[in-house]
Amino acid sequence: MPSEVKVLFHLDEEIKMLKFIYDQPIEAQTKLMEDAGHTSFDVRKYQEQYKERMKPTIKAALDDEVLDANIVTVPAYCVGDIAHHISQSTFNMCKDDVIMAVIEAETGVLESTMNRAIEQGIDNEYKVLSLATAATAAGAEYILEKTGSQLQ
Repeated sequence: MPSEVKVLFHLDEEIKMLKFIYDQPIEAQTKLMEDAGHTSFDVRKYQEQYKERMKPTIKAALDDEVLDANIVTVPAYCVGDIAHHISQSTFNMCKDDVIMAVIEAETGVLESTMNRAIEQGIDNEYKVLSLATAATAAGAEYILEKTGSQLQ
């Protein structure tokens, strides 16, 4: 399989997984945990309980006109979601100037690409995800190319 085909295949798989996570978060988390061999508690039951217990808080935030984007960050740092595992690692990586420069460059690519897309019009939410993923993948490839790295 040529490297370009591999990249496109894996990009497609990543997009499918991100759609699964956003469309069916409880099923995605359950699959992730079960595939990893987790057995100490019922992940689906825990996630369903968590969802029900969070509903009043989310409703109150919506009623208080809290920006939706701020509401969805609440569960991202709670037990049961992968984000609470990566936050310390991200903090540690960002202390490195080169890593931070790469993150800033990728953020610039993403911001520029998304702003142009908004100006041209986006007709569905999946195009946003596809475009954001593709833009940052292209940005990473460009950085690797400029630094002499080659995709394998």
